[in-house]
Amino acid sequence: MVPRGGTAVLVFEKDQPFSRWQVRLQYLQGFKFQGGHEERYGVDANGQVIAVPLHKHKVSLDFWQIELAFSTWFSRFWSVEVRIPYEIKDQKASIDVVEAATEEEVQAMLRNGYLHHRTKVYHGLGDVTLLLRRQFSHLGQQKDLLLVGVGFLLPTGEIEPDPYTLGDAGQKHLHIQFGTGTFTPWGEVYYVLPFEGNLAAEIGASGRFPFYENRYGFLAPREVSYFLGVLYSPVISFRIGVGCLGFYQSFGYWSGRKDPNTGILAHYATGKLQLTVGASFSLWVDIRFPFAQEVFSKEGDAFEQNLTFSVQLVWSL
Repeated sequence: MVPRGGTAVLVFEKDQPFSRWQVRLQYLQGFKFQGGHEERYGVDANGQVIAVPLHKHKVSLDFWQIELAFSTWFSRFWSVEVRIPYEIKDQKASIDVVEAATEEEVQAMLRNGYLHHRTKVYHGLGDVTLLLRRQFSHLGQQKDLLLVGVGFLLPTGEIEPDPYTLGDAGQKHLHIQFGTGTFTPWGEVYYVLPFEGNLAAEIGASGRFPFYENRYGFLAPREVSYFLGVLYSPVISFRIGVGCLGFYQSFGYWSGRKDPNTGILAHYATGKLQLTVGASFSLWVDIRFPFAQEVFSKEGDAFEQNLTFSVQLVWSL
């Protein structure tokens, strides 16, 4: 739903000692993501799906994610990391009547809307990431650094049955997923190129690539993020940065049928700062605001992106 990693990617300096453990705690919050679609069906008092005047389902989502990550270098160039996310999603749902409707028809709209979207807070464990990373330095000049990671998302997040099959039958269902339900390949790359005057350029990308359906017949969408930016360090313990972050999500598929609640391309302006205290503690603050985005399906509930904010605390042990 939102980019993972991006401008908050952490890089371990090449002069860190072997067997260095790091613990990272990240808090991520998203504000007022908006979704919704037009609808012409309702549910009568007997639970039957019926035709009703045109109306809109409106959905708003605030979310929070807390991610705990552990990493260790077992040589000068290789490290492993595990990331454990826990997510809270606060969904608010309502309807807007577009065409004139009777009170009975409005009640049918509300019953149908309740089957699809409910005002409720959902929470659960997301997909755990296992990652193997390789660090390279001195590629183009003395102080540049490249970090490449490959791994998997484990199917630890809760998943839901096909909501469209249930909806067509007039049954209550849930569109929110906490995971892909599959072992999903994950990859990321990050490069830093220092310049004179305490400036550096950074560029990176990350993505997940599901390749088979889960037990409910859902093939989760592919997601790819990229970012580029400039960092400035007025003193050795403090960095500030600005940049651009892009996020692409393809369509997902339910047993070969396109999921209209997926598919988006968004671009964010980003700002961040890093504060280092001694050799064992650092604080990252990262803010992102979308300035251009496109939802691929006009008939679904893919959420339009909005402001996100994150804080990361990192301890070196």
